[in-house]
Parts: sequence; structure tokens; C-alpha cells
Amino acid sequence: MRQRLPATRKGKTVKIEIADQCTLYITVNTDGKGMPREMFIKASDGWAGWCNVLAETASLYLQCQDSKWSTLMRHWRGHRFDPQAIGKGSSIVDAVARAMEDEEAMETKKSV
Repeated sequence: MRQRLPATRKGKTVKIEIADQCTLYITVNTDGKGMPREMFIKASDGWAGWCNVLAETASLYLQCQDSKWSTLMRHWRGHRFDPQAIGKGSSIVDAVARAMEDEEAMETKKSV
């Protein structure tokens, strides 16, 4: 069952450069408890539609009861497909997962 999100949400946006091919702006919004529940990806060039579907699917998953951010990121990590020469990742999905995990690690260090 999908959880209803509050009208006002807190979020964070991360920028990823994918070689010379694309720039992604990934925004993750949280619920009242600070849990990731919604994702938006703004992409340049021809990747916008593909990234919108990826973000919408992630948001639907994150709004289901007992869904875990770490599970989603774990399943996205390591996928390899074009474009592969994208710096931090082996695909757009892998690069998004790595960037989000890096952000989460930085947030954890700040709170310790």
C-alpha cells in the first residue's frame, strides 16, 4: 500500500556529470521521519524520458510500506550498459546509486 506524503517535503539535490554526454540533477525528498520517499531526475539531452521513468518507478517503490532505500540502491549498483564511460559508474543507474550512497555516507558522518 502506498503511503501518502506530506504536502511540504524536505529534499536534497545532487548533480552528476556523465562524461561529456549528459548532466543529471537528482532530487530526493523525504517524509516527516526523514526517510527517502520521492525521487526526481532532471537530465539533459536525450536521457530525460528514460530518467523520468527511472525516478517515477523509484518513487512508487519508496512510497510502499516497508520499502528500504538501501535495497533500491543495492539493486541499482553494478548494472552495466551504454553509456558506460560515465566517470563514477558503469551506467546511469549505477552512477545514480553511487552518488546517492556517497551523499548518504556524508550525511551519516555529519550526524556522528
